[in-house]
Order: sequence, then structure tokens, then C-alpha cells
Amino acid sequence: MRKMAAVWVLMLWAAASTASAQVAGVFPVQGTNLTEGEAAAIGVLIASAYAQQIHEKVLGPNELAAVLQQTASERDSAQQIGLREYIHVEAVHLGQRTTVHAELRNKWGSLLFEVRDTALSLDDMEVVSQRIAAALARRTPLENTRTIDTVTLREAHGKNRLFMEKLFGVRFALVMPFARHLETQASLLVQFDARLEQEHYFLELGAGFWLPSETNSHASLGGFVGHLGGSYYLMHASCSPYLGLGVSPRAFLGEYEGAGLAVNAHVGVMFMREASTRLYAELRVDQNLIKARSNAYDYDYTVSGAPRRAQDVLPTELSLAVGLGF
Repeated sequence: MRKMAAVWVLMLWAAASTASAQVAGVFPVQGTNLTEGEAAAIGVLIASAYAQQIHEKVLGPNELAAVLQQTASERDSAQQIGLREYIHVEAVHLGQRTTVHAELRNKWGSLLFEVRDTALSLDDMEVVSQRIAAALARRTPLENTRTIDTVTLREAHGKNRLFMEKLFGVRFALVMPFARHLETQASLLVQFDARLEQEHYFLELGAGFWLPSETNSHASLGGFVGHLGGSYYLMHASCSPYLGLGVSPRAFLGEYEGAGLAVNAHVGVMFMREASTRLYAELRVDQNLIKARSNAYDYDYTVSGAPRRAQDVLPTELSLAVGLGF
């Protein structure tokens, strides 16, 4: 029994040693133009964010300060405690900006990965800490860690895509009109598309040309088509579905002609909302309010010996679109 107990004690000790070796740590921040409390807060934020990324215990600056005073070396301290890896942090405050340089090192002091970011205020430091921790944990450049909720103020002053933004691009749609006395044929709509976006909605302005198609000697609708509408995001995420309404002035050309106006409802999905290039897909239904006048004649039917003019149409249009915005 004593031998068995000794074996269990050794096994538990080995397990504890192994678990201890997996611990990471963030040493006290080496700050310039920062108060002691501000430097300590930066270190705690990075330690907490890194723990969330690797799902393991991470020792913070307060826990490592005492052993660092004894060894005077982060590498020696890491080996003495049994850290697997540690983060060396330097922060420099100039004016309103704080630049943070973080290095991930193994227990022997070898550099594994490094990243640098700038906070325009100390209030922005929480987001910066999350981004730094994600970059170190994944060994990826800082720009790859941006999500819709982790945009720094520095990025927001640049090409941030979360606040009032102007997206210009092109929209391609396959349109299928349905109406009495109208041959149903698919045709292509090409539009310039401009979107003004807020966090939860966007306004849209479009203009383009509807290309008529002809099959079996039957012409389809075509002409110039505009769009003015608004849409509301159903989710606050990188990939966000949306619903919207709009109006569509148009001028029919070809076999059908005249000015027209339609109202529409649409549902779509916006992809990569945090990126500088956008892709979206959309399903739209347009209902015309003004008939398109036909200028063709039906020679199978006559009125007083003359061919009868084909009937006007009031189409409902179903369209499937994809768009690209910048």
C-alpha cells in the first residue's frame, strides 16, 4: 500500500509539474512617459486578453514582479517559475498616443512573434490589448485580428468600415419580369451602386442599364433603371443579413417604352463588413406602378384592317443580384 501511495504521489507531482510548465506570463510593462499605474494597467489588460486567447492560466505583472526583482532577468524568471512562454511589453506615451510593442518569447528567451500597435487614448487600450493578444496567440499580423467590435480609434480615422462610410461599387442582377401579355424572359441589370453606411443601417443610391434580351422573336423589358432606398442590418457582425425598402424610377427603351416608377423590397447579406472591400448578395422584388407602353404590333389580330398594337404591361420583377463595393 505504501508503494502504491508513493506511486500516486509521484504521478500527481509529475502532472502538477507538467501543468505548471504550460503557464504563460506577462512581465511588468517597461513604460516611458507613463505613470506606474498606467503601465501596470496595460500589463494586466494584455495578460487577461492573452489568457482568453490561449484558454490557459496567464500570470500577470503583479504576480511576476517579485521574482523579477530577485533574478533581474525575464528569461531567468520564466525558467525559475516554469513558464512555457512569456510576453515582454514596452509602452511609450507621446502626446495623446501610446505605442505598445509586445514580444512573445519562449522560456529560453527566443523571440517567437512580435507586434506593435498604437492607441490614440488610454480608453482605447482595452481594444489594443485584445488585438495584440490575438496577434501573439495566432502568430498573425495585427490587421488580421480586426473584427467588427475591435476597431481602434486610429483605424476609425482611416478606412474604418463601421461608422459613416461611402461605399462605391457595381451591382449585377439577373431580372425576371412577370406580367400579363408579357413573355417572361431573364435579362441582365448592371448598375453603379453607392451606399452610405452607419453601424446598423445604410442608404443606397443606384443607377444603371437594364439590358433587354430577345429569344424566340420575343423582346423583354429594358432601359435605364435607378434606385433609392434604405436597409437595416439584422445582425452586428462581419457577415450581416439585412432587410430594406426602396423606390426605382426607370425609363423603358426598346419594344416597351415610357417613364416608369416601381417600389421594391429586398433581403440581402453583406460580407466582410470590417474590410475595405465588400461583397454582398441580394434578392429583390420590384412592383411597377406605371405601365410600360408597347410600341410593337400583333399582326395576327387586326382592327379595321390594321394590325393591333400589343398591350401595355405592368410587370412585377424578381431579381437576384451580387455586388462589389470599395
